[in-house]
Amino acid sequence: MIIALMANTAIVVLEIYVFSKLANKADILKYYTYLSNAIALITSGIFIVVTTLNLFRNCAVPLWLKGIRFCATYMLVTAMFVFTVVLLPRHKSGNLITASDFAAGLDPNRANFLLHYLCPVISTCSFLLMERQPVLTDSKWTLYGALPTIVYWSAYLLLTATHLWKDPYELSNASSDFSSKADALLFLLIPILSMGLDFLLWWLNTLD
Repeated sequence: MIIALMANTAIVVLEIYVFSKLANKADILKYYTYLSNAIALITSGIFIVVTTLNLFRNCAVPLWLKGIRFCATYMLVTAMFVFTVVLLPRHKSGNLITASDFAAGLDPNRANFLLHYLCPVISTCSFLLMERQPVLTDSKWTLYGALPTIVYWSAYLLLTATHLWKDPYELSNASSDFSSKADALLFLLIPILSMGLDFLLWWLNTLD
């Protein structure tokens, strides 16, 4: 559990480092990458406090704490895979974290690495290897863990369809290099990939 505390502390430190330099804090609600990392920051902070107190009290980790860590880890992994598999190949240099996102002093390439790769890997390794107990045996956790993602993508589709905002990921941009059929497959790939990762992470958590 000490290693899990160290891993979650690393997540908190890295997230605070990035978000302290974010120019527009409203982007946290606009972009899934920022949202998932913000939730990871909050849940890892809660994990550190509750687990530290439980160590002194000799108490087990509560199920709800494992549940919110599952949610945060799932969101980080989803952001990593959607960015790497879907967005990056489609837009090449687009949809990357850019210098305009931050105040001076933070290299956007460093922020991209921290948010899209390092924090997801740390969280996943800690969740699956160091935070083994309690096990989320009930498959309902796949729904609970996905709720923030479902809310985000529902809001994204609604705001994009009604033109209440400029599509931040340009998935509806007809001027992309992809054909209309490829774009349709892209819209299908994101929820399929997300649901697959949700179930996979939950299943791995149940293994002895």
